[in-house]
Amino acid sequence: MTEMIEVANILNNASKKSFIIFDELGRGTATYDGLALTKAILEYLVKNIGAKTLIATHYHELIQLEHTLPGVKNYSVSVYETGKEVIFMKKIVAGGASKSYGLDVAKLAGIPATIVERAKGHLDTLEQDQGAGSREQVIRNDSLLPSTFDLLPNAESNLAYEKVKSLLESYDLNNITPLQALQLLSKIKDDLK
Repeated sequence: MTEMIEVANILNNASKKSFIIFDELGRGTATYDGLALTKAILEYLVKNIGAKTLIATHYHELIQLEHTLPGVKNYSVSVYETGKEVIFMKKIVAGGASKSYGLDVAKLAGIPATIVERAKGHLDTLEQDQGAGSREQVIRNDSLLPSTFDLLPNAESNLAYEKVKSLLESYDLNNITPLQALQLLSKIKDDLK
């Protein structure tokens, strides 16, 4: 209710000169309720208010609005996937996310592996029940360049990847200074030679 009151206040007071930021509209509702409300709110903003709006959402179905509503643009966090793990590149790129990474984020956050594996089983069942078949979406983000590891022969790639991964894990990347980051990049570059 609190979220809807805040959204109503925004919609009733916004103008074309407003800048609106929404984070996960409809998160406190059932999935279809939240999706339907978010889509209707975005359509209203585009058609009736015209305010610049930034929305963070996990509703992949909204990616299609870029093709149906003027001025709507999708952006997502770039992701590099290996056979073993997902690496969030901390870079915003044009295009919608190609799939959901909720289970990968849970794993990165430290949720026990047995829970993540059990969740994968539940996800497969849910997708089969819904006829989704896959978390993959029709829209893909093919604008990413191959990583350095993609350019190396397979055995060499795995060794280089593990070496860099080990080095990165030895640093607290959220609390590194710019100078330390440059020194770390130099060390990685030297190690890959």
